[in-house]
Amino acid sequence: MEKSKDVLALFAHPDDVEFLCAGTLVLLHQQGWNIHIATMTPGDVGSSTLSREEISRIRRAEAAKSASLLDGSYDCLECDDVKGRSRDDWSYNWFFVQAFFFQRLF
Repeated sequence: MEKSKDVLALFAHPDDVEFLCAGTLVLLHQQGWNIHIATMTPGDVGSSTLSREEISRIRRAEAAKSASLLDGSYDCLECDDVKGRSRDDWSYNWFFVQAFFFQRLF
């Protein structure tokens, strides 16, 4: 039995994957890998004109569309963006990363 080949691209914001590793994910998809994309945040501070809720909804939809182009999946860990916050807030967000991986592995 052949083991499935899975790759997870985990980034902070919804469009980071497209800017930083889209080409690699396309090549992996062409080689039969299953593509999974996850972001820490929904991009909730990604606009100066839209509300956090509205821009989050838009950016989640864009990320899901990008993943679907590679027959992949998209998940958002729903952490608040830490823009303007202290580094200590990341310890709280790290809990969600660990919970996400635990759920995926078991």
